[in-house]
Formats: sequence, C-alpha cells, structure tokens
Amino acid sequence: MTEGDIFKTVKIKQKKDETTGKKGKGACVIIISGPDLGKVFFIDKPFMIIGREEGVDIHLNDPHVSRRHAQIVSRGEEVMIIDLKSTNGTFVNEQRIEQKVLQDEDRILVGDIALKFIFKDDVETAFHEELYQLASHDGLTQIYNKMYFLKTLEEWKAKKPFSLIMFDIDYFKQINDTYGHSVGDFVLKEIAKIVKSVIRQEDIFARFGGDEYVILMDATKEIAINVAERIRYLIEKHIFIFEGKEVRCTISGGIFYLDDFTKTVLQWIESVDKLLYKAKSEKRNKFCF
Repeated sequence: MTEGDIFKTVKIKQKKDETTGKKGKGACVIIISGPDLGKVFFIDKPFMIIGREEGVDIHLNDPHVSRRHAQIVSRGEEVMIIDLKSTNGTFVNEQRIEQKVLQDEDRILVGDIALKFIFKDDVETAFHEELYQLASHDGLTQIYNKMYFLKTLEEWKAKKPFSLIMFDIDYFKQINDTYGHSVGDFVLKEIAKIVKSVIRQEDIFARFGGDEYVILMDATKEIAINVAERIRYLIEKHIFIFEGKEVRCTISGGIFYLDDFTKTVLQWIESVDKLLYKAKSEKRNKFCF
C-alpha cells in the first residue's frame, strides 16, 4: 500500500464523518510489520473481529494468527481488545493479555503481525507521522530499517572516515525452532534495547534484515571496537525472559573502518559482511576487524 492509498483512505473516512456529523476522536489500527505493511483498519463498528478467517473485519493472512483471534470492542471513548482464546495469544506492548483497554499508540502483536492503535482527534496528521515512521523504521524493533540505513550511508559517503559495525545472533534459527517465533521476536526487540543503551544518540542503528543489525558511527575504529565489545558482553550476560521461558544468546560480527571513498556502498557492506562471517567461522561470540 502506497502513501497515496493510505491518504485516500483517510480522506474518504473524514468525508463520511463530515456527512454524518460524527465528531470526536478517530480510532484505527495500522499494520506496522508483515506483508501488508501500512494497511489501515478503521474502528467503525461496536464489535470487530481480528483473525485469519475470510470475512472477518480485520483479516490477517498469517499462519500464526487464529481463524478468530481477537475482538475489538468500541464504546465511545473506550476501545478494548479481547483475546478469543487464540492459539498463540494476543499481546499489547509485549504483554500477553486476555482483555485490555487500548491507549493511543499501543502496539498489538497478533501472530507474527504487529499493529499500532491510533486514537487521535487529528487522524490525518497522525497518519502522516505514522507513514514517516513506517518508511524509516523497522516495525518490530522500532529502530531504523535497511532502506533508511543505506540512504544514510550513501549521504555520509565521501564526507569523512567513519566506522561500520555489523552483527547477527548466533544460532538464531535454533531459538525460533526451540521456543517459537514470539520468543525470537522478543529477543530481537530486547537486543535492540541493549544496543540503544550503549550507543550515542547520533549513531545510526538499524535492523539490516532478519537477525542482522548494523551501526554507523562517526568514530575511529578503536572506539567502534570498544562499543562492539561492550554490546557483545552485555548480550552474552543477559537473560531473556519471555512468559517464563529463559533464553540466552550471543552475537558475532565485523567492524570495518570506512576510509576508502573510491569504493561503493555495496563494497563497504560486502567488506564488513566478510568480517562477520569470519567471526562465525572461527568460534562465534566475537567480533573480527
């Protein structure tokens, strides 16, 4: 769905409200991760079903979503979500719920699909803000996405030397296979929080794809090595606890100092990627540089 499609949907909804004389806050949910990224569902009925079954109000085509997964109940100024005894549960802001009154900007996880609840007077402005967020940020971890990272890397190119850190999670597939994708998603989000607690605000931190992360730093190689080692240590020592399940993991990565401006962005990525795979081929839980 393009920005134009979403904007058109908003305008249609506003026109309908003007015609009927409806006033007050507008409520909707937007898909912020998954194949239907950006799709909008307005909460325009007292009861709306979320599920995989054809014909439900909010249809989500994901195998981890139950046929009738959850229900949204709208009572004027109050909107509630109720889990319908789904197989994989309904989560609001990472907490599994049976029922919960939704607040503006709450994040809802249904199966592997994340949605964001919006409840504002100026729904059009809210959509434009959300569109920017969708375009530049990863829906699951809320850090920058690959597209934004590559754009920034291109902008930084030829300005001055800087450092690039790339890492992924050791044996991440085993975490998903052993504990389930909900636990895997939790680990991805927690790692993002750990990294953000270490890096500076001006550093560019992004999810490059899957369980792979990148950090772009205006810093020397020595500083980047220290930062990467701090991140590696904190993740190694961290216990990830999700619904009573305890998970531990480590990371492996590469650190590359970007000072050869004759190379392309793709060549830079390939260089740090080779260092990552060198770390994984040796003993993992380390950085190569």
